[in-house]
Amino acid sequence: MVYFHSYRKVQEGNPELGMMVDPERVYRRMAFQRMRRPGGEGRVISLFKLQILRAMMGQANLFEGLDDAPEEPNDPRNTLPTLNGLIERYAGGTIERLRPSPDNTVEFRIKPKSGGESYSFDGLSSGQKEIISTLFLIWHYTRKKPGIVLIDEPELHLNAEWHRDFVRQVFQLAPDNQYILATHSEDIFASVDEDRRLMLSQSADPAP
Repeated sequence: MVYFHSYRKVQEGNPELGMMVDPERVYRRMAFQRMRRPGGEGRVISLFKLQILRAMMGQANLFEGLDDAPEEPNDPRNTLPTLNGLIERYAGGTIERLRPSPDNTVEFRIKPKSGGESYSFDGLSSGQKEIISTLFLIWHYTRKKPGIVLIDEPELHLNAEWHRDFVRQVFQLAPDNQYILATHSEDIFASVDEDRRLMLSQSADPAP
């Protein structure tokens, strides 16, 4: 089962190379940042970004020791084609390169399909990052073993035109899962077959 709660957010900030092989480094860094900042608010490096980094490094075949199974060359179901298909659909570009930073982190650069200078993935709007990351992670975690996916407020950060598109895309990317969505969006509600909808409302005259 995969659960997406309503407080999800793709955090800004770049992952370190060491996080690819040591996921606990993410949480150690989180704790360190919280100790340093007033109010205890730290920067959490998104696991979504770590999956991007692992995929790019795996495709380049630069590192030994990654435990990911190798992907078949030119298979459109591979990680990067799937990710870039979403980025192109919702942001008009693709991630093709990394940019190193002096603090031992790497930045994801999006190249616009229409041409022009590349820009940081963090430069996308919250809605763009939300729909790309949620759809990608659903695909990533269920592509080999379909299951139940729970999503609280799938419309989070999304503009109205993407509400219906979200449901279409999730069934196109991962059609074998069972989805349970809790939403306040009329568009998302209407995009689901009528026999699969359930409206919850508070009764005007509650039973004693």
